Amino acid sequence: MYCSMFSLEQAEDISGTAPSWERMLIFTLDTPWASKIEASRYFPENVRLLMNNQDTMNGLRIQCIVPDSRYVKEGISKVLYYQKVINNGYFSGYYKYELDVLSDELNLLIPDLINGNFYKKSVPSVLQTRDLFICTHGNRDACCGSFGFVIYDKLRKMLQNNSNIRVWRISHLGGHKFAPNMLDMPQGRIWSRFTESEALMIVRSTMDLNMIDKCYRGLIGIDSPFGQVLEKQLFGHYGSEWTEKLLKATIVSESENKESAFVNLQSVDQNCNQAFYSAKVSVTGYLPTLQCMSNEFSNESSPQYSIDWQADS
Repeated sequence: MYCSMFSLEQAEDISGTAPSWERMLIFTLDTPWASKIEASRYFPENVRLLMNNQDTMNGLRIQCIVPDSRYVKEGISKVLYYQKVINNGYFSGYYKYELDVLSDELNLLIPDLINGNFYKKSVPSVLQTRDLFICTHGNRDACCGSFGFVIYDKLRKMLQNNSNIRVWRISHLGGHKFAPNMLDMPQGRIWSRFTESEALMIVRSTMDLNMIDKCYRGLIGIDSPFGQVLEKQLFGHYGSEWTEKLLKATIVSESENKESAFVNLQSVDQNCNQAFYSAKVSVTGYLPTLQCMSNEFSNESSPQYSIDWQADS
């Protein structure tokens, strides 16, 4: 049985399940891919060695994308580097640097970038592109390979004449039980369980409350699931206008068992209007998860959250 179908049958809430990354380094890698991307045949050996260094990898996520001739020429590797942007404590998205390099140079270039020399070798990207990364990593999980690829293929064709949006096949984003999964950059929002029509709603920023509740996992710029849950609730209330706001999420206090927290969230819009929100976010229970294409339960369980707007911190 598909793990994503099992998750749906349980009515599992996907709130607060987005990862949190300070930096992302994404580069093209020829297929086939192994279950662990770094074990793939063409993965740069120097990068594989660096990934074993926890200090080097602190706050950094490495992902690979399938080469696409529409976005990158043969013999050239596309390198995208995203840096989380914080202004006066407010998260405002991810700043992108972009490089096109000879594929033969990738093995030496990327370790140099990871070690802090990225800015010496690149200038900020002048391309105002929006990148949609859809997980199709089938060797990692069957749900991503099945449901992710179908959505990728349809969305790629629908947007083929749009020069401002690129659609990529990306390696494992996490949350395969919620497939399909899509990372929307530079916003840093992860969407799941969406249909073809809902994918277009995301692209056009016409999401409604029901769609956000069903398909939005969270903002990778917020490093706490409690903060992500509160941000999602406010996103659902305000709709697409919420994506234009700068956000600051703060955990005021957390229970001893780590299953509830008082969260403050501040927002600032383009006219410098500020708003302040506060709530208690709690884990109300856990749901089992299934190993994909199996009737065996995994060792993981999925926390489910609730919000109390009246709670006093």
